[in-house]
Amino acid sequence: MRCWGRSNPPDARGLLFERSDCQMDSRIFIGGNQLLGHLVVRHEAYDGRRIGAVRFVDRYSKSFRNEPFGAATRQQSASHCQEDTVAGTGLALRAVLCLRAHKKLPGLYDLSLLVATLDGTVQGVQGRFDAYGFSFANAQKLASHYLAGFGVLPVAAGRKGAP
Repeated sequence: MRCWGRSNPPDARGLLFERSDCQMDSRIFIGGNQLLGHLVVRHEAYDGRRIGAVRFVDRYSKSFRNEPFGAATRQQSASHCQEDTVAGTGLALRAVLCLRAHKKLPGLYDLSLLVATLDGTVQGVQGRFDAYGFSFANAQKLASHYLAGFGVLPVAAGRKGAP
C-alpha cells in the first residue's frame, strides 16, 4: 500500500488535525471508471483543546456527517447503510457500514465503513475503510477485521456488538 499524510502546524490556532491515507496501488480494471479488488484506509485525529468542547463537538460531528457513500449509478446501486454504536475494549465507536452492489457483476459489492470515537470531549479519531469489488461474505470479514483494530469483537450469535 502507498501512504501519505498531512497535518496543520503545531503552532496553528484552533482545531489541530492530522490525517493519514493509504491505498493499494494494484487494482482490477473493469472498464470506464470501474476499478475493483483494492482497499483504501484513512484515519484522522482531532485535537480541540484550544477551541473548547462545544466548538470541538460541532466540528468533529460535521466532519463525520460530510462523508459521501455513493448514489445509484448505471454500474452500481445506491449505498445501503446501517449506523450503530459499537463497543470495543473500553472504546465506544459510532459506526456506519455501507454496501453498494455492482449491477453488472452480481455478487460483488463495495464496502465503506466509517467510525468515530465517542469518548473524548475535546479529542477524537475518525477512520474510514473502503473495499471495492468483494463478495458479501468477504466484505463482512473485512469489516470485522477493521473493527477488531479498534477492539470491537466479532458478533456472536444472538449478541449485538458490530454493525
